[in-house]
Amino acid sequence: MDSQGKAEVGVRLTAQGKPFAREQDAQRVLDTMPDKELYAVKEHRNEDHGVDGWMIAPKQEPVAPVAVAPPTQPNDYWWVLWTAQSRTDQQADVVLGVAGEKYQAQRGVWTIAHDKFLEAADHAIETHYRQVPGQQNKVPYLVMTYPYTKGAKSSLAEKEALKVAIREMRYKAFVEAKGLPDLTGTIRM
Repeated sequence: MDSQGKAEVGVRLTAQGKPFAREQDAQRVLDTMPDKELYAVKEHRNEDHGVDGWMIAPKQEPVAPVAVAPPTQPNDYWWVLWTAQSRTDQQADVVLGVAGEKYQAQRGVWTIAHDKFLEAADHAIETHYRQVPGQQNKVPYLVMTYPYTKGAKSSLAEKEALKVAIREMRYKAFVEAKGLPDLTGTIRM
């Protein structure tokens, strides 16, 4: 029991919720338990009075401390094809945010995304329900908000080159639509 009189998880006391008065009584009850190898008879301590009886508690094997390396953020980029919008209530673009960083991409075209945004997309799920004939309640199922196809591994340099190429294509398309001269070689993109 803890200081507030509540039994700890897995602890066995008498039927009245009190510690066993004698160690032999606790041992006799332990011997009748089907999973007795998982438990041991231990002293029951009260903060105010010290030992005030005996209890049956889970065996706790001493655990050697294990050095845990801090979690590392993979630094991989991937070619990704975001699935096209399949419902009218879905966003036209993929918009994800992780730790204050925003990622926005067009659906239906190959683009490059960082691992952390793919993980965020994996966790962006919605629960939908469908009625199954012969069942009273609707059956829930999960749907990814941003389904995607993962392609080949990429790099930050390749991502930056793709950004420049997209900017140049937009510039060229804009210039052609307006009938203006192409100044691509004379200005820095």
